[in-house]
Amino acid sequence: KDSYLRTISSNMNSILKQAIANHPSKDSLDRPDILPWNQLQRLEHYSEPIYEPEKLIPAMKRVSEDSSFVRQGTGYISLQGYDLLARNLSRADVRLLVGSNDVKGRMEVSNSLDGFRDSIQKGPMSSWKIDSAKRMRKEMINGTMRVRCLKARHLPDHHAKVQIYDGSAAILGSANLSWNGFVKNIEGSYVVVGESDVRYFVERFDEYFTEATPIEAELLEILDKSWPIRSEELVDPNDVYLRILLEMYGDSGNERSPENISLADYQEYSVNKSLRDLHEHMGSLLVAPTGTGKTLMGTFVAHRLHQKRKIDRIFVITKNGQISDIWRKAFLDFGLPYEPIPLSVFREQKGGWKKTLEGLKKSLNEKDLILIDECHHVMNDSKGKKNLLSLLDQPKQKTPYKLLLTATPMSKGLEDFNNLLNIVHPSVQVSKSSDVATLPSVTYLTHPLIAQRFAHESESGHRYVIFSGVHRFFAKKMTEQVRYDSNLLDELIETLIELPLETINHLPDGQMTIDGSG
Repeated sequence: KDSYLRTISSNMNSILKQAIANHPSKDSLDRPDILPWNQLQRLEHYSEPIYEPEKLIPAMKRVSEDSSFVRQGTGYISLQGYDLLARNLSRADVRLLVGSNDVKGRMEVSNSLDGFRDSIQKGPMSSWKIDSAKRMRKEMINGTMRVRCLKARHLPDHHAKVQIYDGSAAILGSANLSWNGFVKNIEGSYVVVGESDVRYFVERFDEYFTEATPIEAELLEILDKSWPIRSEELVDPNDVYLRILLEMYGDSGNERSPENISLADYQEYSVNKSLRDLHEHMGSLLVAPTGTGKTLMGTFVAHRLHQKRKIDRIFVITKNGQISDIWRKAFLDFGLPYEPIPLSVFREQKGGWKKTLEGLKKSLNEKDLILIDECHHVMNDSKGKKNLLSLLDQPKQKTPYKLLLTATPMSKGLEDFNNLLNIVHPSVQVSKSSDVATLPSVTYLTHPLIAQRFAHESESGHRYVIFSGVHRFFAKKMTEQVRYDSNLLDELIETLIELPLETINHLPDGQMTIDGSG
């Protein structure tokens, strides 16, 4: 089983980290911690001053060719810096000496480790991070790369930035083992090739390296907990893009609908947003202006839920029989089961209405869809509102899907909107009208939104949307100022000025401005 394999792998990693200090390659005759000068190869290179960007990496590539033993001194270490160093080395052993801080007599290695951890976790996920982390881990496990930290308690702190390639060349300068140091920053460096000079740096490096403390175990622990080591593979950016499209527009490619009936782009978006809200919260409020096809969108929502076998029954609550007939025809075109419920059912009346309502409530379950058309009218019906809410207030395990449609969700104010929200998403309330479009379980269409985000533009410059193959154009508004003389208007203005008018800086309770801001 995968869980068993992960446990075994974790145990093996722990054993490896514990055993690394006693690795056979540690300071052995075959692979000593330091290699004496007389055992280093010496290749011919030329010296080079560097004091401009994008010059250091070419110099490193030049002197690292065919190297077999590389020493690197740095103030701190990063995964990016290691990658830039290691990508030019094919068969070289590496000795890395990192500095530390001495804070009030305490030997602080943690700063170097924290910097290394940040270099992995920060920034975008990428394949090179995975490759570099795996390579670095493998080299430390195998002993070909050894990392030590020169603690500053008894010695001066190590701030030197030096690369030494065999006995051939040394690169001195201000660049740390990092992407900024090697690539981005303007760093001062110099390629030293004189034999006596290179030998001096080799011997001094080895002296400090011998005094330093191994930190491979700490680095391995950071690597083993990092996402590059734990990730099997990165998600392809194309897959991410397709997933975003799927979240926005849904997967409707295999769904059948009646011939000659299709959705406009904004309708497709709205239908799939409502479907996602129904899936996540069991409720959705779809707000769309008159004439934008709420009936068609509601029918497609029901159709796709039924196709996916999420629902068996569909109940449509309307304010009158004429609207019920419109829904009946739409559902017949799609072959959907249809149960109309007139608003009058929820009003107290003579006869067995209460028994009918109780029977309906008991029969509802999670495989039902309750669609409320023009829900603002239904919620404003004082006689039936209480009984309707009682019907919708089901135990969690029997909660039906609820889809509310309206063009005017705030006929009187935000309280109306919150009443609708209480049906589709009880834990959410809104305090200002500007927030309604971003609420969960709400799809809020407006004419400007449709025109800006979903409309096409004709050759004449007019914008339009496509309804089942038919082009529907948005009218262009033209404002024209007409001047005319009117003595009567002048007299009216004088009369208004003389009236004892007063300024009111607040609105009566329940009254709102046109934009709904209060």
